[in-house]
Amino acid sequence: MKPCTNRFGWKSIATIENYIPYRRLYKDSRHSGRRQKRSNVKDITGVITGGIGIENRPDVVKQCLRIGNIEVDIIMERNHKSPLLVMTDTAILVAMIEKLNHKNADEVYREMKHRLTRFNPSWIKTIPFGNGQEFAYPYKIAQELMVKSYFTRPYTSQDKGTVGNRIGVLRRCFPKKTGWTMITEKRIN
Repeated sequence: MKPCTNRFGWKSIATIENYIPYRRLYKDSRHSGRRQKRSNVKDITGVITGGIGIENRPDVVKQCLRIGNIEVDIIMERNHKSPLLVMTDTAILVAMIEKLNHKNADEVYREMKHRLTRFNPSWIKTIPFGNGQEFAYPYKIAQELMVKSYFTRPYTSQDKGTVGNRIGVLRRCFPKKTGWTMITEKRIN
């Protein structure tokens, strides 16, 4: 086999036989088992349409001075079986936590309605939701509580930074490997 010269003038013999010992080297790397998501395929299953974007919220909400701007998110346990619904006020940092049996829209709506209808309707002003299917009924909550509901941008956790911070605090008490089924309501409170 004749050596070839690359653009730098180095001579090398590039043959398949030279690469045989390195053929399975990728299996020892850190990212060996991960599947790459195809970038040209759009995932439209379960997309919630018709929501108002979080960038349309009033500027008063960004200052975190007004009480009644509630951010909502869900924490999952290790086996994705029983979630916790976390609702946090951005001004006073009060977190309301509800234990759910399933992560479906009906149960999330029922627990939010049960918890938030205890307050005076004039107290709650805005509620931003995530884009998951568990938040598929924002219009029901908006009508019942007479509030404005907004949706965050996909894969953008900083849009709901206050509730993300509260979830981080909760994770100190309940690490990711903790199962919510063994934790009582008293311990969560």
